[in-house]
Amino acid sequence: GQAQALEAGMNDSLTKPFDPATLLAKLQVHLAQQVSS
Repeated sequence: GQAQALEAGMNDSLTKPFDPATLLAKLQVHLAQQVSS
């Protein structure tokens, strides 16, 4: 579900060097998907 997708995205970000801009971009995508659905 949505929580799993978000968790996967967080895990994907955390396995790489921490990049706040990329993390923010991913978060915005998740939020946009929430609003549209």
